[in-house]
Amino acid sequence: MYGPYEGQYYLAGSSSCQRVIVRITEKQLLVSGSEGGELVCCSEQPELKVQSRVGNLPREVVLPNRDMLYVEGGPELDSWLDGNSHMSVASKLEKSRAWLIGSLVFSPILLFGIFKYLVPALAITFAAYVPYSLTKVTSAHTLAALDKSILNASQLDAQRQSDLQMAFSATIEQFSDDEKFYKVLFRDSDEMGANAFALPDGTIVFTDGIVELMDGDAQLLNAVLLHEIGHVEHRHSMRMIAESLASTLIISYFFGDVSGAVELFFGVSGTVVQNQYSQKLEWQADEFALQQAPRVGLQPEDFADAMQTLADSHPGNDYLMRLFSSHPSIEERIERARAAQVKE
Repeated sequence: MYGPYEGQYYLAGSSSCQRVIVRITEKQLLVSGSEGGELVCCSEQPELKVQSRVGNLPREVVLPNRDMLYVEGGPELDSWLDGNSHMSVASKLEKSRAWLIGSLVFSPILLFGIFKYLVPALAITFAAYVPYSLTKVTSAHTLAALDKSILNASQLDAQRQSDLQMAFSATIEQFSDDEKFYKVLFRDSDEMGANAFALPDGTIVFTDGIVELMDGDAQLLNAVLLHEIGHVEHRHSMRMIAESLASTLIISYFFGDVSGAVELFFGVSGTVVQNQYSQKLEWQADEFALQQAPRVGLQPEDFADAMQTLADSHPGNDYLMRLFSSHPSIEERIERARAAQVKE
């Protein structure tokens, strides 16, 4: 027999407790009152539900009648409570210096592999099975939210918008089908500046800023339109949604409710990982635009000129900014477009 060990005994459904003395025999756990010695309960090891040891906290034991026992003990009590269960193995691993060092080394490698290979693969698979009806709902809600926040009604006059829609019509007709129909909208936005973006259902938004920057040049704007169509054709928006959701779930699973400092670290690192992943999608959309340009009467040079116009409006190319940018450097994109022009 081992013991005595001091413990606290809680009746099922009650927050009040009594102090008890715990002893163990080869097969039984004996709990008696701390003063009178009256036997409170007697249970065999297989009947108990034992929580794994956490540091130096008391052991938590659920008895067959659902009463709860917290007991301070030593190695003998731990060994008896855990028996040959996985909890004993887990407790040993937690105390192992080799496993601690190994986890510090291999955990970052494991997470790197998950975020670099597994998450993108899952995102691609997820995006392929999302029905178009869901992308329409997602797009409508996204546009409504943007219209209430950073987007305003376009300041372009009606005739200019009509002329641009006519210029876009040939490109739109080439890629629209019975399920997916492309359409172009115009919005004004100080926050977004000269920009264009595509929603999952084929809605493509041009800001007034990019129209003014391109001086209304139909060739250049159609080249930008082709790039945005590439995002839709490759389902990039749904892939990014899936990637973001998967990253959040994985971090929550591995780290649970972590401190603000760790949350900040993973917020920054997550941004870098996501933006590097986003850069791959931008390259893919660029490639689509370059390959499809002849189909709508454009040349790769038109896309290069559009990128050059953007580059001229954003001088400078800081390495740190490129690291945090969601787009590849404009210079690299221009070089690739001009190289595609030479091959033709």
